[in-house]
Amino acid sequence: MNFATLTPWMLECLNCSNVSELNPWTIGELYNYAEEALHDIGGRFLLLVTFDGTILLVSGQSTYELDGLHIATIYAAASGSTLRPSTVAEMEALDPGWEEAAIGTPQRWVGNISGLHYIAIYPPPQYAGYLQIVMHKHPPDLTPAAPSVAMPAAVGDYLLLRTLERARQREGEMQMPDVAQALGGLADAYEQAMRAYYGKGAL
Repeated sequence: MNFATLTPWMLECLNCSNVSELNPWTIGELYNYAEEALHDIGGRFLLLVTFDGTILLVSGQSTYELDGLHIATIYAAASGSTLRPSTVAEMEALDPGWEEAAIGTPQRWVGNISGLHYIAIYPPPQYAGYLQIVMHKHPPDLTPAAPSVAMPAAVGDYLLLRTLERARQREGEMQMPDVAQALGGLADAYEQAMRAYYGKGAL
């Protein structure tokens, strides 16, 4: 999805022929509206799900740092062997000393430790290898300098609707509450489709 390709449509809907005619909005403000909508749906729906098999497992090391945009782990494996998801509470019940467990063959992964960006492996691996995970991620920032996001093209249409909705909600001479309400209704329909196609996210 490249939001920049929708700029002509956005300008036309705001009765502008080019960016310099935007008033009272700015292109930065409009991108901020789109970015807020993107981060909202990026957390609520599984729009950005990726695989990472590059994390090196170190003998005796139980905790590993994940991608900074990580929201939730969907699946994890140690060198190809599937790991069972567990919570800290479950691990405490299973083995009160699990954080200091002896090395062995990893059986479980724990995600709710030290914030969203870390994962623990139990027991710590005896041998080096790779951690493979499928993760739900936050979308990256959306700016005029970086308008492309690895998401379905239809997400761009949704973001445009939300952007125009916010623009027409803004108080001033260009405010159009009825138009904003209609745009919001169309965007809500997109959300229903995204929920059906992509599923509920972690947030």
